[in-house]
Amino acid sequence: MEIYETEEERLAAAKRWWTENGQSTITGIVIGIALILGWNFWQNYKQDQALQASVQYESLLVAIKEEKTESAEKIAQLIRDQFKGTPYATFSGLTLAKIKVE
Repeated sequence: MEIYETEEERLAAAKRWWTENGQSTITGIVIGIALILGWNFWQNYKQDQALQASVQYESLLVAIKEEKTESAEKIAQLIRDQFKGTPYATFSGLTLAKIKVE
């Protein structure tokens, strides 16, 4: 580590460092912010998908309770098609199989 005797030497060293590393530093910060924003977007998207699937699954259970078999089949198929990445797709598939067996 260098020892600077004057403020001008420290300032010159800081300017030199910024000239050499400034672009990399800014690029790193921009990439970091982009990653954080992307991760937050992805988490919000997954949460919204799960919420929508939950609402649809609840309507599926209501349709089954009210013995609306055709409506229940359509809702179950909709859940399986639109929300493949959620556990509700699996649950609706099993519920659809139960409906068809009965």
